[in-house]
Amino acid sequence: MAILSAYFVIPPNWADRPKVSHIWRTGIQKVITGREKRSALFTFKRKRIAYSTIAMYRDELVWLEAMFFKYLHYQWGFPIWPDKAILSAVGNIGDNSLTVETTLYRHFEIGAECILIDKTDCRTYEVHTVDNVTLSQITLGANLTKTWPKYSFVYPAIASRIAEDQVLSYQTDEMVEFSVDATETVE
Repeated sequence: MAILSAYFVIPPNWADRPKVSHIWRTGIQKVITGREKRSALFTFKRKRIAYSTIAMYRDELVWLEAMFFKYLHYQWGFPIWPDKAILSAVGNIGDNSLTVETTLYRHFEIGAECILIDKTDCRTYEVHTVDNVTLSQITLGANLTKTWPKYSFVYPAIASRIAEDQVLSYQTDEMVEFSVDATETVE
């Protein structure tokens, strides 16, 4: 999987509880006589994440508007926020693996993407393809380009498209609310 051009890295409003689900589409073929036949329309279940977020600072808002202007019609990467894994050791520049507390019950998959996001500035992040996953280690397809401190967060990411009719709800000049509903795409 190629690394995407844009990532939606502004954290969710945790009070609204981000929702992660799976979508599996089937269809029913009906015949004049006999039984119905159910067929899979998707070859595998797709991940979906829905949440709302608030850009609280002017620089976040300017960054978000610039990203929408430049990449609205591209595929975006969306972190699966509730599935964060916490680094249990420093991720040094040049390493190709991350030691985490646990990957159990999280959506880290071989060949999919994961994203490390800076806790202090969400616009600082690093994206990698996952080569291997164990209970306490994520092996990356490339080396880290930045040193990530212990207790940094790493999230699985899904590729999705943003609907063209997105609405940014301006609460004030510097605060905007935005709802995200991202369903995994395969293109």
